[in-house]
Amino acid sequence: MSSPYYRPSSYEEQQLYDHLIACRKVETPEALLERFHYLFVDGTNYSEPHILETLHKIADSRAADEEFKFVINRCCRILINFWWFQPSYRWAILDLVDLLQVSPQRMVAPGATRRLQRLVRDFTTTEEYQALQRLAQVIEQGEELDEVEAFKVRRSQRASSRDWASEQTYRQTQERQPRSLRTLIHRYPYLYPHCLSSNSSDSEFDAIRHLQGERQQKFECDLSRYVTYMVQQSDSNAHPRAIPIKNPTLLSDTQLRKTIKHFTGQVERKGTYKDLAQRFLIYTSQVDSYRTFKEGLYHYLVSSIDTTKPDYGKHHFNQWLYTQLKNTLPQSDTQQLNPFLVTRTCHQLIESLVASPQNASNHFVFVDLINNVGATVTTGLLLKLLLLYNNLKSSLEKRLAVLYKHYEPVMDGVEWLIASLENLQIAFSIHFGSMNLPCLTRL
Repeated sequence: MSSPYYRPSSYEEQQLYDHLIACRKVETPEALLERFHYLFVDGTNYSEPHILETLHKIADSRAADEEFKFVINRCCRILINFWWFQPSYRWAILDLVDLLQVSPQRMVAPGATRRLQRLVRDFTTTEEYQALQRLAQVIEQGEELDEVEAFKVRRSQRASSRDWASEQTYRQTQERQPRSLRTLIHRYPYLYPHCLSSNSSDSEFDAIRHLQGERQQKFECDLSRYVTYMVQQSDSNAHPRAIPIKNPTLLSDTQLRKTIKHFTGQVERKGTYKDLAQRFLIYTSQVDSYRTFKEGLYHYLVSSIDTTKPDYGKHHFNQWLYTQLKNTLPQSDTQQLNPFLVTRTCHQLIESLVASPQNASNHFVFVDLINNVGATVTTGLLLKLLLLYNNLKSSLEKRLAVLYKHYEPVMDGVEWLIASLENLQIAFSIHFGSMNLPCLTRL
């Protein structure tokens, strides 16, 4: 997909952007939303006719069918990025995203207006609009909006508009529904840069990174508090009964306890994941060739599978991994190991392990691995690679975002992916975050 950030703006487009930037400095969110409605949804009766004429020129251009989505997305982001850094205005982001799905007041309109309305309608089917919807979903789930009066009113209106006998019936129905990824994006901050962003500007990038930092910090704080709560519950004689705290993950308490122990304690009866990575790095400093490095990397990785489910590794995964490594840069096998070879090999393994569904054979290996050894051990396998080379994390996050987007519309059968995303969120927080590890090891 082409990136609008590196696409030069026409004179008319820049006029439109400058107009919205000027308006956002002096107008309330309510006024800006009304302005946006007249300009883009109705496409008529705009208070500044020359701006509406400019927009019609953009919509009438030859490239509009391909390029208009970039223009309207940039206009949305101009308002969104401004509102994001003013927490009391964040509610308006949700209304702006919903506004684009509202029908125009005049269904029968002149040719230029009708074309504009069609382009706006087409925009709601694009990846750019899906990114805006994910962003709105993440913001709606944030507790920072709970005290904003406008948002509380909006949430109440949304609840009252449901066609359910009661809120209790609604909740019971939701609990019986299979989990959909579409409603879970807020849980995984590491996906934000790749699922919420359209790369339209530096200010958008800053806003998404700021949101990511906020939510990651909150998750780490919530998880630390919950671990403390679980420790107190298991030692009821030493502590008075603690006030119940909500589990911040989708794992059961038993699963969460095992997962944390796995990522903080000994694995393979040899030490922690960091210990294993450190030993392998010492080994790589002594190997005499790239081929020897690949052989060592193979054993470093398959030990996770052999310890957990040796028969599965022997008959399925191990041979696949061996073939992947054997076919990686074979022309360099006799060369002395260097950072470039290590980096390329690790990146290529990540791409093969967490392959796009379009690469059906490799994608099946990943799904099959999770279904056989579990999401925790599979996450540990990926963690082994990340601990060798820090820059791999962003590469893995991009691959996971591809999987998320592919399975986002699927309503059932994605439990394996949800379990993996949950485990990765915990592993990332423990190994790359700022969690209180002594607290975690008390489990």
